[in-house]
Amino acid sequence: MSKSVVISLGSGDLNNGFPNVTARLWSLGNSLPQQFIGSLPAAPSLVKVCRNWQLFYKNVCGRQLLRSLLIEEDDELEIDEDAITNVSVVCFHELCQKIQEDINDWLKSFEFLNIELQLRSRLHPSEEIHFIIETNDDLLRRLPWHRWDFFNDYPLAEMALSQPEYKRREYSQPKLPRKKVRILAVLGNSQGIDLETEISFLSSLEDAELVFLVNPSRQQFNTLLWENPGWDILFFAGHSQTEGETGRIYINENKTNNNLTIGQLEEALKAAIDNGLQLAIFNSCDGLGLASALEKLSIPAVIVMREPVPNVVAQEFFKHFLEAFAIERLSLYLAVQQARRKLQGLEDDFPGASWLPVICQNPAVEPPSWLKLGGVPPCPYRGLFAFQEEDTHLFFGREQFTQDLETASKRKPLVAVVGPSGSGKSSVVFAGLIPRLRQDSNVGWQIVSFRPGNNPFEALAGAMAELTLSPDSPKEDCPVVEDSPSGVTQAIASSFGEALSLLCFQGDNLNKYINQNPKLNIRRLIELKLEIALRQDNKALYKIIESFVQQNPKTRLLLIADQFEELYTLCPEEERQGILDTLLNAVRLAPAFTLVLTLRSDFYGYVLSYRPFSDALQGAVLNLEPMSREELRAAIEQPAAQMQVRLENELTNKIINDVGEQSGRLPLLEFALTQLWSKQTDGWLAHQDYKEIGGVDEALAIHAEAVYAQLCEADRTRARRVFMQLVCLKEGMEATRRLATRDQVKSENWDLVTRLADARLMVTNHNESSGEETVEIVHEALIRSWGRLEQWIQLDGGFRHWQEQLRSAIRQWESSGQDEGALLRAKPLADAQYWQHKRIDELSVGEKHFIELSLALRDNELKKHKRRRQRQLTILGLIAGLILVLSLALIAW
Repeated sequence: MSKSVVISLGSGDLNNGFPNVTARLWSLGNSLPQQFIGSLPAAPSLVKVCRNWQLFYKNVCGRQLLRSLLIEEDDELEIDEDAITNVSVVCFHELCQKIQEDINDWLKSFEFLNIELQLRSRLHPSEEIHFIIETNDDLLRRLPWHRWDFFNDYPLAEMALSQPEYKRREYSQPKLPRKKVRILAVLGNSQGIDLETEISFLSSLEDAELVFLVNPSRQQFNTLLWENPGWDILFFAGHSQTEGETGRIYINENKTNNNLTIGQLEEALKAAIDNGLQLAIFNSCDGLGLASALEKLSIPAVIVMREPVPNVVAQEFFKHFLEAFAIERLSLYLAVQQARRKLQGLEDDFPGASWLPVICQNPAVEPPSWLKLGGVPPCPYRGLFAFQEEDTHLFFGREQFTQDLETASKRKPLVAVVGPSGSGKSSVVFAGLIPRLRQDSNVGWQIVSFRPGNNPFEALAGAMAELTLSPDSPKEDCPVVEDSPSGVTQAIASSFGEALSLLCFQGDNLNKYINQNPKLNIRRLIELKLEIALRQDNKALYKIIESFVQQNPKTRLLLIADQFEELYTLCPEEERQGILDTLLNAVRLAPAFTLVLTLRSDFYGYVLSYRPFSDALQGAVLNLEPMSREELRAAIEQPAAQMQVRLENELTNKIINDVGEQSGRLPLLEFALTQLWSKQTDGWLAHQDYKEIGGVDEALAIHAEAVYAQLCEADRTRARRVFMQLVCLKEGMEATRRLATRDQVKSENWDLVTRLADARLMVTNHNESSGEETVEIVHEALIRSWGRLEQWIQLDGGFRHWQEQLRSAIRQWESSGQDEGALLRAKPLADAQYWQHKRIDELSVGEKHFIELSLALRDNELKKHKRRRQRQLTILGLIAGLILVLSLALIAW
């Protein structure tokens, strides 16, 4: 919660004192302030030291106060960044210290004590505080109020300036909601200034609508200020100066008509403010006069520099301010505070830099934020994707389970996270467990992960190769790897031990393969050798882990097997027991090792069917139950709060009720929240928008159907074929998603795959080991919730069942060394011929080739059989003829 403090100094000056000082305190959402009264004594010494500080600042920075009538000489308005002497800097620092001491002595006076005590009793250090000094005295507005000791106790307090008289301007017409912040960037006279940096900063903002006005005429500037829809931010970079209670900006490099005062743009600026202009930023010299003139027009907020500013300082401030305000979404006050403080790092070269930026705010108007200006913060919800380690700051609702999982992972060699599909198993491991383990100061955790897929040994080898190649490895001496077989041996030996490196090199086939593929990268070489080792010896993983831990004391290895059910849906049955034995040996024998696996609860029975694995799971299972209402509330509201977005009253309860008590609905919830987020306006998520997206139950199906409806007829046919290739259908099992290669979905369909991935219905990837491009359905929730896909599964299920059997036969044929005895025969071949005739366009090149080989083998066997039969008939004919001749001869005899 933020609070605002407005200190009105009233009439008076530093030479005569301030007899009537009032402090008003507002809390956010409360329009009635608290008020405290005091006074301030005269401080003539502060006048002198302030004037001296200004002179020293300008002298130290080499700024000449000569104002030339010729704009060509206006480079003197900019500071000479090289004219700094060591002696003057020392004196300047001493003067800075003096002015700080005098300000604090003045504000600690007895007359002001009541105000300070009242404020301290009502403010908390954790609160954001907007501290506004209300005065029109030029010298008071130039004081470094932020050096008041009061601010040391309130780290989230930042000061601003205000005129004594202010009012709230009403918009001439309702501001239309929009998804981008409109910025008019005026780049004026830039002699001696590099404005490319500012242009680059502004252009990098994704949710900003920018119009650049470079060296404009007065008419061009005036015309754009009148534009409707209006502007949210006015940005000026170039030369400027204060002239009494107004300011002058140099808008172009012409010899005449090259500068303007605020008064010369008054009507246009009034119109811009009426149309929604809320923030003006003058990244230029000496802008307090500009701010005073704009404040009289009731602009909500202005950011200026108190004094002349070096180009480098102006650029650094603007960069840090944009990062904090537009990207980190900090409030205006905290963004200026953060950017101002960072300027202190430049003060070796540019003394006083962090004293220059200041906010001038209209206290009658709430200070603008990027969100309220129209910016859309990045969505904090993950939709159908699992939360990852980098999303931990947005992962809420599973705190207790994460703590239990952390405790189990530190104590047990095997932990199984079991829950229904869509219960958040992967998220709780990657966004919950891993960040917690990385914070463990007692043990250095080395974490690798894999998904079994259709080749679990290859996937496991890829994960273990990370221990050799990862720059995050805790090894003190990371091996220098040559891009050669011998270099691979050295790397494996250094990481996993000499015995394993020798095991990896057994067999001539691999070395032959390496010699035939000299362009293989080092990672692929290591993965190939580790895969062979894992296949040959079911204790190889244990040896790898033991060797690694011995070479890295105080390190514990965590291996994550995500989506472990793929062993039963995608993995060939002949490899399943081998990978299970490999993992079980590591769990049983390896030191300082934990295996964490995530498993769908409907596959738990398959796991228990293998007795050794069933025994290992005793006491190792953590069941992930559906979220409680309190956990769901945290998962819904906390990520939005991180982005300063709120839900309308009772909307959270409505969403929780729609989620219900059914298991596996978290992906649907996250997707609905993602859709709802895209409709948020001015920092609010609304009931009407939630209704429009279809709520938790229908949001995903509506989105999928909308994407499908936008496809032409030919693409809809292709989409059906592609989606069916991404569904795994097995007898007795619920339909699941499967990872398909580019060849399996047909290369000519890849453009459609890319479009569907952009629409968040599919996920494409690249297999680093094989070099293949892959695709899969974004989440199994899509299979369950999209009626059209369910219908396709019913209609095409027979074909897909057969195709999976065909692919299994192909794998057996390949593993047998392409023995023709493993080709299709009899009924399987007849079925293949039938489906090839019916669905030839949906078969991959490899599948067609396998069927053609089987048909060719059948035809060859038929021809051979026919030839044998013909030979047999010929022989029988000859024999019959011979018998007849002999018979006739016998009769004749």
